[in-house]
Amino acid sequence: MLLFHGVLCNGGVTHAIECFAAAELDCVVDAYRHFGLGDVATMIERIRHGEESDMPEDVRDSIYNQLVPTDQTLEDAFELALRRDPSSFKDGLE
Repeated sequence: MLLFHGVLCNGGVTHAIECFAAAELDCVVDAYRHFGLGDVATMIERIRHGEESDMPEDVRDSIYNQLVPTDQTLEDAFELALRRDPSSFKDGLE
C-alpha cells in the first residue's frame, strides 16, 4: 500500500495502477481494505477493471486526494489497525 501510494504521488492513480502486476494490485487493494480505506480499494478496482474508463485522470487523482488527503491519513489508518489488532503485526516486529 505504501509503495503504491508513493508511485501514485509521483505519477497519479492511472500511472500507479499501470506500474503494478495484477497480483500486486490484489495485495494493494487488500491492504487498503485491511487498513479501513475501502473506498480507495474500490476506486482502484473499478479503474483497473475499466469501469471508470471515461473518467479523466485528473478527476481520478482528485478523488484519491480527497480520500487520502495527506500521508497522515495512511499513518492514522496504520495506528488504528495496530490498536485494533496488534497480533496482526506480530510477525513483522520479530
